Amino acid sequence: MVISKPFEDLNGKFKARLKASQIKERSFMAREGTVTLTSVIGLFEADFNMDVLSHLEKPNFIAAKRTDKQGDVHLIYEITAVKPIHYQMLSMSQAMPKIVRHEYLEKVDQSWEKAEDTWIDIYSVYTGYIMRKLEKDYKFERNETIVPLEGAESKLLSVDMVERFINVKGGVSVGAMDGFNKDLLVNLEKLVKYHGAVFGFTGVGKSNLTAVLTRKILENLPDTKIAAMDVAGEYGVGLADQITKHGAIYTTENYEAAEDKIDSFLASQATPETLFDALKKTNSTSALKEYAESVFKAGKVRYLDLEEPTFDLILDELESSDRAEAKSLAMDLRNILEEASISPSSPIGEVLGNKEARDRIQTAIANCEQVCKDLRYPPEKLISQLTYITKRIQASTGEEQEEQKERINPEKLAQKLADTEDKERLLVAYVPDPNEARLFAIRLINELLTLRKRKSKGPRILIVIDEAQEFIPDRAIRDDLTLQSNTAVERLLRQGRKYMVHGWVSTQRVAHLNVNAVQQIQSFFVGTLPREYDRRVIAEATGISPDILDKTAYLDMGEWMFVSFRATELRNIPVFIKAQNNEDILLRWFSSKHKS
Repeated sequence: MVISKPFEDLNGKFKARLKASQIKERSFMAREGTVTLTSVIGLFEADFNMDVLSHLEKPNFIAAKRTDKQGDVHLIYEITAVKPIHYQMLSMSQAMPKIVRHEYLEKVDQSWEKAEDTWIDIYSVYTGYIMRKLEKDYKFERNETIVPLEGAESKLLSVDMVERFINVKGGVSVGAMDGFNKDLLVNLEKLVKYHGAVFGFTGVGKSNLTAVLTRKILENLPDTKIAAMDVAGEYGVGLADQITKHGAIYTTENYEAAEDKIDSFLASQATPETLFDALKKTNSTSALKEYAESVFKAGKVRYLDLEEPTFDLILDELESSDRAEAKSLAMDLRNILEEASISPSSPIGEVLGNKEARDRIQTAIANCEQVCKDLRYPPEKLISQLTYITKRIQASTGEEQEEQKERINPEKLAQKLADTEDKERLLVAYVPDPNEARLFAIRLINELLTLRKRKSKGPRILIVIDEAQEFIPDRAIRDDLTLQSNTAVERLLRQGRKYMVHGWVSTQRVAHLNVNAVQQIQSFFVGTLPREYDRRVIAEATGISPDILDKTAYLDMGEWMFVSFRATELRNIPVFIKAQNNEDILLRWFSSKHKS
């Protein structure tokens, strides 16, 4: 499509030129040492006009013209800030008497649009893209080496040109672009495929946005399943309509033991106050209770069993031991499981259902236990682990194995996710205890990747990790499973894509995350981040200029900066958007269900 109006001159009012260009470096200390971020900064000067100033206060792209051997090109900059300048202000100083300063200020105030010596300084960052003039159209090219010419005529990109610059043709809307009155259209499959993140301060709407994106995926990617790890109880109500239609809630909370399981369930979920107040205005607050009753009646709230340990956790303990006996036993157990085609992430009870494997495991453990006891200084911790497994083997019976098959554990959920025939597409795992949540994540991810290594065919799977600082903190230890969960999530982000298993993380504590994990993410939604060190982590991961990221400190609730290496038409172009409000969707759904 040929764009008839590539530039916006605001009815002839916008006239600007490139005044200065420089390379700006900002350095900061990171865990791995000093990190230096480099940006190409452009300073433009535009004629002063109040309409122009109002327009520039919103997000805009400005293009500086120059010519090369192939013809005219425009270097595209993203505007970061504007500053109106009055010539008389330059000659004013604090040394002037107060009455003189006031006279100056009064004259300045009254002459902004009358005086000739006024202008607007426009601060911007080079995007790394040029727009080349063709015979009848324009095309975009990546070019980070071209040198701008100071004094160059400069123009604002039109809305139509910005759409072509950023939007994916036929893409899915993830919000409205601020300043352009157009939706941001992305390649939703690539948004999922190459991992994503939602970062923002407490209360900016991370769970709200994540719920909206979950809906978009379920509606537009029918071959995709989603497992949401929910520590704070955000999604039991936040995705009520989707749970009713597509999935179920799996939880370690025993609501059946409560005096009133409906009331207990609703009390455990983080129902937004604004949603409750909106339902109250329409006399629909009982819709929440009706929803809870319906999911329990339909068997969509299911107990999640994490009590049975898995062999991979035991193997991990053995392999991390400094005892040669432990490492040797771990190798023997892995060989036994591999020869029996048993996944190491299977619960011990399931493994022991295989009599041949059970007998070989029992023999290997007995031999190791005997070696340990014959040592001059027996390793008590290792012996206690071996004793536990031995008792577990002795306690295993046919009846217990049958009972084990009925338990819903992370491994069973992994199998449900990987099963094409299973129609449940949304699995919300509400596990409020952080240690148990990490254990669940470790077992689910390990089992999923093991299953996919054996059979690659099946649905695409997205793992949503809310409160990601609990799973991938930068400081991890073995005792609380943060080390093991770090390993599992990092493995998911590094290897998952080739097995069609993908990750989505959400947190308010960006600077406390495992940097290696963050660097695997290729699409970012960044909300209000008042702390500079949080913004630095994102700047390092994305290569985005800190000058642009600094604008996120002033975003309002529901406003986001989106940047992606894969999901937009051209990579790594920051866009400011207003996301759809998940509560509006829920309000309509609850109200309609209540009326019916």
